[in-house]
Parts: sequence; structure tokens; C-alpha cells
Amino acid sequence: MWKERLLSLVVPPPTDPPTTPPLSILLSYSSHPRFTQKCVENDLPPNLLHCLRLLRVIEMQNPQPPPQEMSTVEATGLISNLLSTVCSDTSVGEMMR
Repeated sequence: MWKERLLSLVVPPPTDPPTTPPLSILLSYSSHPRFTQKCVENDLPPNLLHCLRLLRVIEMQNPQPPPQEMSTVEATGLISNLLSTVCSDTSVGEMMR
């Protein structure tokens, strides 16, 4: 199901050994001088906005507190952090229009 796949990219299910979610790895490289340029080249900012919208859909479809594996709070936080990091560059504003 698309909901589980989206969340697994941001907050992977518990495994042994634990795995690092791809967005956390991406955030760890945010201090690289060409980070924003590469994110823009790969259309990351608009896709992050789409992810936030999809996470909101999940929240609206599940009004009760979600089970641990479906929690969107951590996912939304990671995506928001990455989006704000990328949008700190003025060149990204034009792409987001």
C-alpha cells in the first residue's frame, strides 16, 4: 500500500539491525556546498511538498491515534526539516511556483 511505502522511506519499520531512513541520510549531507544545487537538479523541493500533502491525507484518513508503524509525526518533521534546509537558498523559490 502506498501509505506504508511512503512512511518506510522516512521512518522505516523496526528491524534488526536498525536501518537509517533515506531522508535522514540525505539530511546528514545538508552541509555539503552543492547540496541545494543537487536537490534542485533532481526536483526534490516540489516532491517534498507532495510528500507533506500525502502525509496530511494519511492523517485525515486516520483520525484516531495511529498505530506506531503508521505514525506521521516523525515523518512530517523530517520532511519539513529537509524542505526548510533546501528552501533556505533563494534559487529554490522560483522552482516552487
